[in-house]
Amino acid sequence: MDLSTLPRLSAPHVHSVRPARILMIDDGSDVGIGLLLLFRIWGHTVSVAHSWRQGLQRAGALDPQLVLVNLGLVAGGALESVVRALEPMLNGSRVVALRDGLAYFVEETEQGPQLTLAQTGKLRAFVKSMID
Repeated sequence: MDLSTLPRLSAPHVHSVRPARILMIDDGSDVGIGLLLLFRIWGHTVSVAHSWRQGLQRAGALDPQLVLVNLGLVAGGALESVVRALEPMLNGSRVVALRDGLAYFVEETEQGPQLTLAQTGKLRAFVKSMID
């Protein structure tokens, strides 16, 4: 399914949304479709890329504030290669990687970007910051 063709939705009960630019790199998974619809309901602009290559190209043009990545799109699923591929997108963007129902934050460290499992409270606070 081409995620970019899904309808634009709005929710009149969401009052204090600070619209964000979001890049989603996903192959049309159920989770990706759900997140796309949710972020659009919250009033955010969402651009969808269906491959790593397309995602990296769109990241440069969009200058996203949030990048959501389906780690299943990475050949072999090696997290180290994901971190290296995401490094060019870390110019102030918040990167959240999703895999097998888990969310990972990409954190900038002295050793370079690292994936850390998002704890429930931290993830909840992050999502809340997207809608408050």
